[in-house]
Amino acid sequence: MRIGIDVTELYIVKAGIFYHRVNLLTHILEIGRQHEFVLVDYAPARGERKAPIDLRAWESEQARVVEIAGSRQRKLIDWKRLDFFGGRFSAQCVDAVLDRPWKWFISAMTRRELDATLAGLDVLHVSEVCQFAPGGTKVVATVHDASPILLPETHTPDNRARFERKMRYVQENADIIIAVSEHTKRDLVRTFGIPENRIRVVYNAVDPIYAPLSDSNAVDRVIEKYGLPTSGYILYVGTLEPRKNLVRLIEAYGIATD
Repeated sequence: MRIGIDVTELYIVKAGIFYHRVNLLTHILEIGRQHEFVLVDYAPARGERKAPIDLRAWESEQARVVEIAGSRQRKLIDWKRLDFFGGRFSAQCVDAVLDRPWKWFISAMTRRELDATLAGLDVLHVSEVCQFAPGGTKVVATVHDASPILLPETHTPDNRARFERKMRYVQENADIIIAVSEHTKRDLVRTFGIPENRIRVVYNAVDPIYAPLSDSNAVDRVIEKYGLPTSGYILYVGTLEPRKNLVRLIEAYGIATD
């Protein structure tokens, strides 16, 4: 099989979803050596962001990273020779007229590049970023939760807009949707009207490093090193976001320690 996987979101996502995708890719490439993989790096979406890891490290005889360069919208306002009052005003007027044609041209050129690069894929795993697949290609999408829709006040406008675009694409094009929990599956069915037979629940795995310590003295050494109490505290390792409900966690801790 020829399998396409969008890796562009590795430039954008952080925390749990980032590590989920890194580990998913690492293990899929390991167990799927008999298949051919195309790792799609969609440059128009990531912009000037730098990858936190070396994507080329995944390349092998069976896997290659392909950058979709696309085209960049050019504006007269960026031309330094027009950096005077009359010049800037004229540039703004011209840019306003050409804005829509430029976007149409860039979209057409990028789509042609995507068609050529992804031609012949049997399946493509899309993300919040690359929401495209050529005709005849099966589409798989992973949805971690529906909180940008159900709890919009806990997300930034950019996050909500990106998720809404993804869900429109998923509803219309995904052959299979992976939900990371039964709760997420129920939200997808109830909120978006997606038939249950299009959804598969695949739970997130645990990294092998999270295992019982064989060295019984390791905890004691850490406690001594950092001057920690031996009890009476909790460890939270998630991100600092309103949707994590840390206020309730602190309240619960207060009740438990009263």
